[in-house]
Amino acid sequence: MNIKVEVTDSRKTAKTFNVDVLTARKIDDLARQKVISITNVKPNYWLGQVGDNLYSVLSPVETYGVEQGLPKYQRIINPDANSTNPPVVEILDPAVPGTGNAKAIPMTGLNKVLQVMRIDINRNGQMEWLVVGKYNADQNHSYVQFRFFNSDFQPLWGSADNSTWQIQLTGSTGALIENHSFAKPGSWLLYKNQLIPAFKESGSLPEADNYSSLDIRYFQGSPHFYYLSQQAVCNNTGPILLEAHAVDSKTFRKPYSEFNIQNLVPASDADMKAGHVRILVEMGHDVNAPIRILDLSALESVKLLDPTQWSATATGGSYFDISTPDRVGQEKGYFNLVENQRGTLTWLSSVGQFLGRSNFAFQSNSNPIVVPGLLGAFDLPSIGRVWFVQSQFDLVAYHQSTQAFSSASDPDMSVTPIDRDSTMASDQFGLQFKPVIVGADAKPLPGMYIDLTKVRGNVLSIVTWNSERTRLEKTARYSFMVPANCAQMPPVQFDNHIASFAIPMICQNGSQLEYQLVQP
Repeated sequence: MNIKVEVTDSRKTAKTFNVDVLTARKIDDLARQKVISITNVKPNYWLGQVGDNLYSVLSPVETYGVEQGLPKYQRIINPDANSTNPPVVEILDPAVPGTGNAKAIPMTGLNKVLQVMRIDINRNGQMEWLVVGKYNADQNHSYVQFRFFNSDFQPLWGSADNSTWQIQLTGSTGALIENHSFAKPGSWLLYKNQLIPAFKESGSLPEADNYSSLDIRYFQGSPHFYYLSQQAVCNNTGPILLEAHAVDSKTFRKPYSEFNIQNLVPASDADMKAGHVRILVEMGHDVNAPIRILDLSALESVKLLDPTQWSATATGGSYFDISTPDRVGQEKGYFNLVENQRGTLTWLSSVGQFLGRSNFAFQSNSNPIVVPGLLGAFDLPSIGRVWFVQSQFDLVAYHQSTQAFSSASDPDMSVTPIDRDSTMASDQFGLQFKPVIVGADAKPLPGMYIDLTKVRGNVLSIVTWNSERTRLEKTARYSFMVPANCAQMPPVQFDNHIASFAIPMICQNGSQLEYQLVQP
């Protein structure tokens, strides 16, 4: 709520003050839908408490591509276990009725669980479970395993061995495999009608794809696109063995005097599920070098497309998704921090088409030294492009209409203060934000969900962009006080309609837990 106060002194000089006052509605006063009761887990097992406020120890399960419906949640017990006490993956699936919605699955044989995610590995339209883990055979031999499970957490392809892929961690490539998040776009490539692990990282070429050790290029580290495929000769009776290769091997590079991988083209939902990857490649080292797209519709179909409209200066930066109501992700972007107080966004389509750049700046009298960090971006037909950045104690929104973007004019800007504990680490602070779209399909509102519970105790809010007033707004409708018996989870949109936006809560009701949805 914004309060405007005008003060007039004895000389009849008037001064106006604007104050943002946080108002919040009690969720107890809103309609809440109880989705499931969680009968086989004690409340104090999945809920913790700090002061008077509850928090959940569960986190959402990542998916490779969009999965419709309510999210699933996971918790890893003994994440760095020894062989006599293996890690355990706990799962909450709100879509499962009765006592089957909570499961605990021991990961026998693993020393560490690296990731729990969902993926349509067979490309049959059904998401399966994947647990990525590490185990140490001895001090000199470490392995990463990909364990695939069906909806009942049984081995996906009959036996545990047939449903487990394994690769030994050797050299610099081993560290890249262990530290990679396989839910990131561009992490799975189609091969023989199945998805296989892949990733773009900087390192040396795998031994099988590298130059002779007498060639200086043998030791050079640079960006490559790696993939993990089944060994050509595999005589073991245990898990299926993988080996690392690079698409841009010495053989592939031979026809080109210069071939420098720059950045992945962030894929759409359809391309992710199809295992289709595109990469921007610079065919030289100077700023005028042509940029081409390495198109991998499958490992068996690798094409280097004709030069594009890209310039070398636009291909860098961290990529980000652009939020749209249907969540299919046809438009993407790169974010570059040019220097303190200035940044640039490069807009592109999911097939690699360059769609222009937006430059923005932010200066604050109260915070003269700032480093803007991108929180989220939107492209909505009725509004244009909107993006949010946070800088210390400020939330900043920028807006460009379609006309303004075409004319390259400066974007509209609006600033609102945000509560922050100065002792909170930057990575923890960033977890408090999530881009969301609220309102209705006919009138979408791009916004930023802010979890203030670590600062204000029990307050959640959504700051929205008002396109008519070209400013940020904090409205009472989208500000909430979390009940004392509940812990909030990250907001969700569980179908392609904005009206499905909801804030899930795990609540204690007597001696049992409940999963509830709040829809403002």
